Amino acid sequence: MPDPQQLQHGKSDERRYRRAAPLRPQPAQALPAEIGKKPISYLQVGDHLFGRALQILREQYGPGGDTGRVPLVHDGEEGGIVISGRLEVTVDGERRILGPGDAYYFESRRPHRFRCIGNKPCEVISACTPPPF
Repeated sequence: MPDPQQLQHGKSDERRYRRAAPLRPQPAQALPAEIGKKPISYLQVGDHLFGRALQILREQYGPGGDTGRVPLVHDGEEGGIVISGRLEVTVDGERRILGPGDAYYFESRRPHRFRCIGNKPCEVISACTPPPF
């Protein structure tokens, strides 16, 4: 039979966690950034949290938005899912064009680049660990 103090402790921890971590969507804090040819907007979840190990972004690429000719390279892993528009993802020189519902995942040490294809904006929800910025 479980110790009643352990059960109470578990419930107390659960209540504390629920207060600290919202259970429904909260407004993300904007990190406006211009990278490459045209502006790319990053909305970061939990920007105010110190020492976070995971970065979650809502990325918005304007038509022609591009992270640049020089590939990005950093420690970690990243993945994302395209919500709208078309996104060209290049990893180690291999290009793929992704549309709504398509996803990517790779080691971030591999040179990579993102570019919005077409005349409509592209929206991506992504995660990266550890956070590169």
